[in-house]
Amino acid sequence: MPQLPRRTLGKTGLAVTTLGYGAMELRGAPRGPEISDAEAERILNAVLDSGINFIDTSIDYGRSEELIGKFISSRRGEYYLASKCGCVVGAPGGSDHVHTAENIRTGVGGTRLLRAWEDPAAAVHAKPGEDGYRYFFQNGPQVYRDVLPTVDVASRDLLSRHGLAPEDVARWWVHQASLPMIDGIFQRILGKRPTPDLVPLVLDRLGNTSSCGAAYCLAEDPGLAPGQYGMLLAFGGGYTVGAALVRGT
Repeated sequence: MPQLPRRTLGKTGLAVTTLGYGAMELRGAPRGPEISDAEAERILNAVLDSGINFIDTSIDYGRSEELIGKFISSRRGEYYLASKCGCVVGAPGGSDHVHTAENIRTGVGGTRLLRAWEDPAAAVHAKPGEDGYRYFFQNGPQVYRDVLPTVDVASRDLLSRHGLAPEDVARWWVHQASLPMIDGIFQRILGKRPTPDLVPLVLDRLGNTSSCGAAYCLAEDPGLAPGQYGMLLAFGGGYTVGAALVRGT
């Protein structure tokens, strides 16, 4: 994959490519060009294949959110997605935006991007309950496949901002989801299976404590030598990830 130049997005800490993709032209007729599903699938995958990791969309962009959810949700760990708030779901083009809390919640909960996740084959899909709320379910194997690139990108982005590589990290305190997950993450990051001195485990004693597992590993760690680096890594469903770099003193 091409390595496009990146810069930090505002105060978010996210390292995004300086070339992004604006998905407005996926909106389709009558406000945009006619575009078939096959063309949209080819375009969106070509965007990611070119190395772009920032995509901009909106409820106002017609079918854009629906097509993104349909064709590249399986590659979610490869890009950051920006949408808009204040748009009114189902309103005709050119309508005024409404920036109330109620409309923003409706926009987030009712976007075509979210509705595309109602496909049970999607990594995370939503089902409406009898009480009117949406409940989310995970497709475990797909989540596993998505976690690996998501965590890999997050850790490398953080390290690169400090002029470091994964090999410079003496200890990794990671989310204790499962042994296959931990093994897969480090096969990808380091190209080898992790050892207990490099990646401490509490999973065998405490089970899956979600992202708290990383903190438990840190709490039990004997400490880094002065100048050594350690990294905390935690993720949520494979689609949110947090990383923190620690230096021994």
